[in-house]
Amino acid sequence: MKKLFVIVLLANFITACGSDNEAVLECPPTAIAIDINKIELAVNGGEYQANTLISYDKVDLSFEASGANVYSDGNELDEGKTYAENCVTLPVVIPANNKLTKLNIYSSADFSADLTSGSSLNDVFSVIEFNIENSQEAITVAKVQELLPVMMQRYFNFTLNTAPEFESSHVFYIEISLDNGKQFLLQTPEVLLSK
Repeated sequence: MKKLFVIVLLANFITACGSDNEAVLECPPTAIAIDINKIELAVNGGEYQANTLISYDKVDLSFEASGANVYSDGNELDEGKTYAENCVTLPVVIPANNKLTKLNIYSSADFSADLTSGSSLNDVFSVIEFNIENSQEAITVAKVQELLPVMMQRYFNFTLNTAPEFESSHVFYIEISLDNGKQFLLQTPEVLLSK
């Protein structure tokens, strides 16, 4: 018994002395989604200069949602724990954890005789890259509104599908509501539209 105790003690001593490396830290858990708390809007990738004449079919409103990471049950991030910093993970677009409950767009100016300032422009804007019913095709904002609630996309774009009747400057306002209670009212700079 004494011999076994000495061997175990000696083995532990040799292991401790022979190891210059600290304990290997585990990688942090991977988020499975985000809980959206911010949406950013850019006109033509942020390149558009306010009140510069642009053809209606060249207008691109891009949206990017961000928020707090959501983890699977039992695999949450422990704020008190130290994780390895050099973890390699595959680049993946983490989906949103939220459902879209309201989507509406309107303008500060008259778009046509029927679509006056403050009227819904949901029929004249199409949504690009908004995966609904497993389709990547563009659909109108009005069609998205009919299908609500749907899963919110982190990245999507609006484009005009109809020429304005009047050439004028528009500030477009976009209302977005989510099932987590967040509401967003986004606006563009003045966009001078031509036919």
